[in-house]
Amino acid sequence: MSGVIYTDYKKIVSVSKDTTLLNKMGRKANLPLFETILLLLSKNPMISLEHVKAHGSKTKLAEWTRAQWGNLYADAIAKDQADSFSKEHMEMSLVQMEKLIMSQNSWFWKTAAGHLALEPLQQLFQTQYHRQYMQDRDTYRGNRDETMKWQYAKLGLLNPLWKTTHSSLKMKAYSHRLIYDKGWHGGNRKKAPTPESSSRDDWVSCGL
Repeated sequence: MSGVIYTDYKKIVSVSKDTTLLNKMGRKANLPLFETILLLLSKNPMISLEHVKAHGSKTKLAEWTRAQWGNLYADAIAKDQADSFSKEHMEMSLVQMEKLIMSQNSWFWKTAAGHLALEPLQQLFQTQYHRQYMQDRDTYRGNRDETMKWQYAKLGLLNPLWKTTHSSLKMKAYSHRLIYDKGWHGGNRKKAPTPESSSRDDWVSCGL
């Protein structure tokens, strides 16, 4: 096979033309995808990647290049717009894509469910530690005959709301005490032994 694949994703085009850039991407997201694309390109040297600007102004359709039109249709197909499908439309499920990537790579990370992990390595570790920590907290709740509430909590809004990436250590400590419910309130005090100087009711009351 031979031909040019046009894409508006500059990063993969740059890496395909200078594969040494991959050496600096160990902590980047989607690393297995980059590796697989480069491997498949090496097996098909007559196929290349070229960058195309995202489709231009819709008031100047006559000036669009063939590649820009192709990019427009690629976006439409990705949105499952059936009127943009070709007569011989082909689809690949995410499971099939995962299997392809895993078959081409000898080293990759997987989730507990067996799916390909595409997050940056540091983020993946943090997510796994977070999930295990939340599961442990629910185990403790179960031992107290309380319902689960922690293990399905997500980190998606943590940074946008609390700016933990750029905040000071003091602010990080403050926000994490609130987020992970580490305050010394009655709900948490009742988990600890009641001091001899206090009754059980006084010990678990709010105290404010």
